[in-house]
Amino acid sequence: MQKSGKVRTIVGLLFIAAGLLFLLKLLGIDLRILPIPMPAYIFSWQMILIVLGIFFMATEGNRQTGLVLFTVGAVFLAREIFNATFIDIARFAIPVFLVMAGIILLFPGRITRRKKNYNEAVSEDDTASINVVNIFSGGTRLIQSNPFRNGEVVCIFGGADLNFRDARLDDQGGVLHVTCIFGGCEIFIPEDWTIITEATTLFAGVSDKRIKSSSNLNTNPEKVLVIRGTLLFSGLDIKRV
Repeated sequence: MQKSGKVRTIVGLLFIAAGLLFLLKLLGIDLRILPIPMPAYIFSWQMILIVLGIFFMATEGNRQTGLVLFTVGAVFLAREIFNATFIDIARFAIPVFLVMAGIILLFPGRITRRKKNYNEAVSEDDTASINVVNIFSGGTRLIQSNPFRNGEVVCIFGGADLNFRDARLDDQGGVLHVTCIFGGCEIFIPEDWTIITEATTLFAGVSDKRIKSSSNLNTNPEKVLVIRGTLLFSGLDIKRV
C-alpha cells in the first residue's frame, strides 16, 4: 500500500472509532461498560486535534503540521479540564520551551541532520520551498520561487491565499502539502499548469475553478503541480491567475 493510502486508512479508522463512541454517548449507553473507562474529554474536538497531531508527528514530512495540531488541541483541552486561563498555560509553557531549547542546544547535530534530510533537495538560502502556517488567522502570499519545488500550507480555523503568478515550476514539477482543518485555501496558478490532487478529504472538497472559467483549458503536461495533504471540514479552490 502506498504512503497516501496508509495515511487515509489510519485517519479513517480514527474517525470511525470517534464516531462510534459519539453514537454510544448520544444513545445514552453507559460507557463504563467498556473495557477502558472513557472520560468526558475524550469526546471533544480538542482531543481530535491532539490525536491527529500525534499521528502527523509520527509521519515523515508532516511533523511540523502535527506539532501545530497537537499544541492547539492541548492548550484548549487544558482550559477545558483544569479551567485554566491562557495566562496560566503560558506560565507552564515557558519552562517547557526552556527545556526544549536546552535539548536542542545539547544535541544540535541530530536536529540539523533531521532538517537536512527533510529538505535534502533544497539549500538553506534556496527559495524553492515555502512554508505557510495560519491559525485563527488568514493571509495572502505571493510566491516568487524560481523554480518552485515543494511547500507546506497549514490552515487551522483560518485561511490562506497563495498566488503563483510570478513563480516557475521546477523541471521535475512541484509538490504542495496542504493541511486545512475548519479552514480554507485558495491557490491562484497559471492556466497552463497541470494539477494532480492526492489529498485526503473528509467533509471537504477540492475544486479546480479554472475549468469553469475557461471552456478551453490548455494545460502543459510538463508543468505538473501535485497537491497532497489532508482537508477536514475545509475547502481548497484552484483558480486562474
